[in-house]
Amino acid sequence: MQNNGNFSNNQGPIIRNVSTLNQNKNEHTNNDNKTINHVYLHPGHHSGEFENWMRKVGGLLQIDREYSQLKPLLDMIIALLEPSRLFLIPHPSIERFDIKTTIEILLVLNHRQDSNHEKLVERILNVACMKISSVVINTFSEDEWDSETEDEHFYYTAHCRTKFLVFSGSPYRIQELDQNDLKRVREIITNRFQDQIVKSKAMLAQIEGLYNEQTSSDLLYGIASACINQFYRMVAMPFLLDLPVLNRSHKKLRKMAARIIPQAASLPEKNIELYPIWDNEELDQDTKREVYLPSFADLQKYFEILKTAFEQKLATLFDNE
Repeated sequence: MQNNGNFSNNQGPIIRNVSTLNQNKNEHTNNDNKTINHVYLHPGHHSGEFENWMRKVGGLLQIDREYSQLKPLLDMIIALLEPSRLFLIPHPSIERFDIKTTIEILLVLNHRQDSNHEKLVERILNVACMKISSVVINTFSEDEWDSETEDEHFYYTAHCRTKFLVFSGSPYRIQELDQNDLKRVREIITNRFQDQIVKSKAMLAQIEGLYNEQTSSDLLYGIASACINQFYRMVAMPFLLDLPVLNRSHKKLRKMAARIIPQAASLPEKNIELYPIWDNEELDQDTKREVYLPSFADLQKYFEILKTAFEQKLATLFDNE
């Protein structure tokens, strides 16, 4: 289990949830975001609609059978952390690279954001997910989530949707874009992603000739670091996550990328961050290269993994709209 303690806000997919209230022909629905959820409070034979919804608030909604093994974990998280919202997003496997399916749990917490509290939340989540390696958790503060959703930030409008809702501790509706606006958001995100793909491919093409035995390990370290940072930027930039730039630290860029693509947290496979940039007589050039630096083939693989994972996530977020 990985816990990306990013206090901000977002959401995930795949369940029968409160949006199904709108699909019942016998229910009157309300399209006004500022009212309580999806219902009118009028009298008559539809008057039970509000009561039915309120009975669901504060309880785990029904999830698809393939995710039923997560129910004990979700129940524990809800009981211990009392989130305002909880969402699920599936990240499909990438078989050609032996990348297994990952489930992303998105928590919106109505709690203070001091460092001690964040550490407590992290410890609780680590214990809760101790035996589940295929789960990644992102945490967000309710204040920021509300603010960014209202401002229609691309990241939040793409993720914060009732179709991904698993649990709601609040009786209030999630503000969502209509279908035309969602289509526009997808087009903008896709275009930005394509621009970053072009930049990433250009960088790979430029450095390929430098990957040879004559190139010093120190130079390869700089080249590989810049290339991997560009891959992180490739998946973070389309959602405008803090407008990351290439001169940010490797660790910060990876954290941003992992908020979109959890698989980014485990790349690169070699720990390039520990590369010894000082002179060390015990480590020759070949040893440095072998222990700390990815090969050019590795860089190509990282690019394909993140590119494929991003394309799959776009399909999860926006297909069938």
